[in-house]
Amino acid sequence: MNNQRKVIRALEVMETTGESITAPKKKPEKLYDSFMIGLSTERSVLYERINQRVEDMIQKGLLQEAEFVRRFPESQAAKGIGYKEFLPYFSGEQTLTEIKEQIKRNSRRYAKRQLTWFYNRMSFCWFDLLENPEAFTKIENEVCHWLEV
Repeated sequence: MNNQRKVIRALEVMETTGESITAPKKKPEKLYDSFMIGLSTERSVLYERINQRVEDMIQKGLLQEAEFVRRFPESQAAKGIGYKEFLPYFSGEQTLTEIKEQIKRNSRRYAKRQLTWFYNRMSFCWFDLLENPEAFTKIENEVCHWLEV
């Protein structure tokens, strides 16, 4: 309900087709034969890597990039994680440390939502290559088997 674009799209579909996008009448058929591989790892490891990635992005010029994007406030990029958080910094309301923590938090939350969506909506074969690097061989074997079938 808080995502205005999604609500508008749902209303458009309902008005055009008379059907709800959240409760389709029948399960959509697969258009393609696919074998999907998902890479995951323990949540604490994932979050630590996200935090480190944000630090790396800051070191490589994210602040300057956000200053550039700020000139285009209506752009989609200006609304993205890593840019929108800088607005209070530019207006002097928050420190760079606070902004970095917000970017880290918002990135972790986004990663959690992505994983939840993938786990609930799609049938992936999930692998953790950080904990089990030998699983790469299993992935190769599964893909070869899928290609042969």
